[in-house]
Amino acid sequence: MGRKRFRIEIFGRVQGVGFRQATWNMARNYQIAGWVRNSENHHCVQLEAEGEDENILRFLDWIGEGPALARVDHVSQEEISIQGNEEFNIR
Repeated sequence: MGRKRFRIEIFGRVQGVGFRQATWNMARNYQIAGWVRNSENHHCVQLEAEGEDENILRFLDWIGEGPALARVDHVSQEEISIQGNEEFNIR
């Protein structure tokens, strides 16, 4: 089993709908490390997520849907170097 890390931007109705808190909850469920924040220009939610292959893929699937009040229009993601974080934080 391998470990991967992704830098992700989620566009759509993703701010003011509990997206960051829901992402934090799902990260805990899937044992994902990293962070989530609203972008400075308020156009998207940004995050970095690191975890074991199967867990990170399930987490990424959830990101494509988001919480109930969100509307995810587009997800941009790129694989980046593993950093070895152990926690997931809301910034």
